[in-house]
Amino acid sequence: MRIFRGENYFRNGLPICVNRVEESFDTSMHFHDFWEMTYIAEGQGTHHSGDEIMPVSKGNLFMVPLGVSHVFRPMSLNSKEPLIVYNFLVDVKELKKFIHSFPGGNELESLLNCKEFKRYHDNSGKYYDLFQQMHYEFSADLPGKEARLYNGLMELLLFFYSSESRTYNESTQTAAYIQKVLAIMHADYHQPLRVKDLALVAGIGERQFQRIFYMQTNMTFKQYLQGIRMNHACRLLMQTDRKVTDIANSVGYHDIPYFNKLFKEKTGMSPREYRNSIRE
Repeated sequence: MRIFRGENYFRNGLPICVNRVEESFDTSMHFHDFWEMTYIAEGQGTHHSGDEIMPVSKGNLFMVPLGVSHVFRPMSLNSKEPLIVYNFLVDVKELKKFIHSFPGGNELESLLNCKEFKRYHDNSGKYYDLFQQMHYEFSADLPGKEARLYNGLMELLLFFYSSESRTYNESTQTAAYIQKVLAIMHADYHQPLRVKDLALVAGIGERQFQRIFYMQTNMTFKQYLQGIRMNHACRLLMQTDRKVTDIANSVGYHDIPYFNKLFKEKTGMSPREYRNSIRE
């Protein structure tokens, strides 16, 4: 069985690697000497670990600890339906240092004691955006790259930890409806979304919706929606030459002065300053 070694992935003293891979039948069963988090970005296939085979599809996340043997396979040889995955790889020793150096991070160490892979699902689409962004940050090699990658790493660790340990007082059905609401927000963030309409989707009153929404996201509805829009605006400013007015409209803001004001509140810079700073 093959072993994938971190020395082949980590470069220039950075103990993190983020790649995007089209899985094939050529990859053999393997294990690695690093910690891996994988996101199924496109297509369908299967995940093999030991004698266990399970179907995988877009939105599945995997946490693969040190030494766990596994491999992903596409559903078929049809290249029109490739199985695309993002891999976030981290050196285990450096991961432990990072967790212990972060305020409150010691609580997350239980994740590193896991001896088998874990499977989760991204109901909202939020972590697709995160993996995509982290892949861009890793590949673009822009100023602040290392800080952004570690920020993304902590966000993923908190997601896994919350998935393992968090319990809610609300019913499972209500929590599922909130996840449906988050999926709508990530898909239709450019539309004029309103609390009362999404509360109806969840089947609860507006006040209860606001309370449950904050409990599950640690943000108000308005803050969460603004965060989605600003993240997309930042990505468009980085990756395209579209005009600021066009970008503002595409993420749901038709009042350009308000968009500029809000963008500066969130990033500390105007949209043009942000674009210039990452291209210097």
